[in-house]
Amino acid sequence: MKPYQKIVVAIDYSESSKVALFQALQISRESGARLMAFHAISPRELENFAVYYTVGRAPLVEEALEFLERWVEEVLGENHGVICQVREGVPHREVSDLTQETGSDLLVIGSKDHAEAPDRSGKFAIKCLRFMTIPILLARKGWDYPYSRIDAFVDFSASTESVMAATDRIVGCHDPEVHIVHATSPPWLHPPRYRILADPNGLEEQKAQYREILEGQLESVCQKFRDLLPSPPTATVLEDEYHERAILNHLSDSQTGLAILGRTGEGAKGMKNDFLGGTAEALLRFAHCSVLTIPVLD
Repeated sequence: MKPYQKIVVAIDYSESSKVALFQALQISRESGARLMAFHAISPRELENFAVYYTVGRAPLVEEALEFLERWVEEVLGENHGVICQVREGVPHREVSDLTQETGSDLLVIGSKDHAEAPDRSGKFAIKCLRFMTIPILLARKGWDYPYSRIDAFVDFSASTESVMAATDRIVGCHDPEVHIVHATSPPWLHPPRYRILADPNGLEEQKAQYREILEGQLESVCQKFRDLLPSPPTATVLEDEYHERAILNHLSDSQTGLAILGRTGEGAKGMKNDFLGGTAEALLRFAHCSVLTIPVLD
């Protein structure tokens, strides 16, 4: 699997930014990728400084870049090899433009918890998810890289191949515990839309056939994962009326350090509120672990 080539980590000087920077640095060193630390200054913030101090905007941007460089060195130490860049503009739009211009193949973001930012937790990550077309890693505190357990979520669509490739990239030489998870919402969990068979035995037979087909599909996927990974993965099927609830409960009950899943669409116009799109947003907002979302472009 081709390793990451160019990684961008978004910095806002919070504690979660430090977590993102550390993880991004480890991934970049392991893959040999170029790493860029990026900070965006909002136009309003820059305007306030320019008016108050009666200085031009360009010197302020230069000073902000020097501050970012000093901050990165304080966090990582000398000779870190991280490139720093600062731009003026709306943060999620600027980081999106930067990743496109540089051909970056991974964006790393720190996850603010509610104690750190009770009114803004997850907003920046969700905006990036909706507008960007590269993988996004939301790094949460308490789950350090390399991860000891990874859960890869598959749905047997085109996203499955993308999730497999992403898992292969992250696993590297660490050989973590890998779980292949499929969340399903079988028809008998939707009584208003499902005609229950009069014969209970017939219903049980139908359930058995449904699960048998599902297990066969999952086994086929697991075999492909076995060909990629150093250790065989574990397969898990979740049954629930709502995919998001099943996955979040599963992650809450496990020791998963990283959840990997696909997301549909190309930018905001292509986002679909289905299993891939809606679930990706739910995990970014509520999952207790780090989350890596992989775009699946139409």
